[in-house]
Amino acid sequence: MTDPAAGDPIGPTAGRGRPLRVAFVPDRIGGLSAAEAGTALATGWRSRRPDDELVVVPFGASGAGLLDAYAALAQAPVSVASAVPSPAVDPVSTESTLLLEVAGPETLLVGVDAAPRAALPGADPSRDASSWAWGEAIARALTGRTDVRHLVVDLAGGGARDGGAGLLGALGATADVPLDRGIAGLTGITALDLTAPRDALAGIEQLVAVVPADQADRPLFGLRGIASLHGVALREQGLPWDPADLLAADATLQRLAGLASPGRADAAGLGACGGVAYALAALGASVSTGPAWLAELTGLEETLAAADVVVTGSGAYDFAHRGGETVETVVGLAGRAMRPVIAVAGYVTISSREMRAYGLDAAYAVHAGVPGETVSVDRADLEEMGRRVARTWAGG
Repeated sequence: MTDPAAGDPIGPTAGRGRPLRVAFVPDRIGGLSAAEAGTALATGWRSRRPDDELVVVPFGASGAGLLDAYAALAQAPVSVASAVPSPAVDPVSTESTLLLEVAGPETLLVGVDAAPRAALPGADPSRDASSWAWGEAIARALTGRTDVRHLVVDLAGGGARDGGAGLLGALGATADVPLDRGIAGLTGITALDLTAPRDALAGIEQLVAVVPADQADRPLFGLRGIASLHGVALREQGLPWDPADLLAADATLQRLAGLASPGRADAAGLGACGGVAYALAALGASVSTGPAWLAELTGLEETLAAADVVVTGSGAYDFAHRGGETVETVVGLAGRAMRPVIAVAGYVTISSREMRAYGLDAAYAVHAGVPGETVSVDRADLEEMGRRVARTWAGG
């Protein structure tokens, strides 16, 4: 491969005789956070090539990985507090419903770690499941703060399919039906007042709903909407399902959408995470994935364009996930700049030919492994891997 800007060859042993610029952009690897993994890889590389210019950009998709990555970037801790469930909702379990936040400079990232609701055998627990905890997380995170300009809500793990009604209720929205009793409680809704939630977010200049990549194009209702997909899931689990109930739920979501934000509810991505993305969009949010948001926040595209070599990483690189959202994002951005990408993973179960078809120039396995197994990776493993990659790729 050739660098079109410099005209120098870029590939294995291309760094002989001149310093290289190397960007390390990993996700979590094994038990190490993205920041720890990137630092370990960079430390190993530097021990072989001390004159190279190295930069570490921690990355993550959603959940704990995203929180840890942003915490490292913002140099701020992840704060954890127990959630206070709505009195109208039979709580999942108060002890395991946690509100998470990272407060960076003018940017606040919030999320929820909630255990699934217990259900009787053969029952569908999602009819009355509420997204209240996400609204509670936002309300608590903003209490007493006047410096927040950018609010990012990580919706990973949301199991409620209430269109975000619970979230809106926790922020003060009112309606002629309960907002905290799931999709079942929204039946017959004809009025919705979002004045309080909008007032609560009045000082926010940018509101972002972070969703998993495989839900980023999911609509709120219709054939590919929440109710339809829920019916498919029930059938696959062997649980009873009623077409009339699913059609009624779809109609309820359409009425909710018409009241909250007429004319935009059919946009892609608003059905993500049980429609909680829609509720935030009704309050002015854009919908993004974790890696896409972090890429914009860090100016990653410019960083990769300035690099000679890009090193990413994840827990596993296999046919099913190909390294996950982080690797996919890094490969895509590096490809635009025509920069080579090397992946490091706990284990690799895909051939060199196939990985090149997905945009990778090489992939290195820390240990031999097979899909489904947990591979132990520590800092020393990744430092050694950094030395190996520097030696075999850059001639260090």
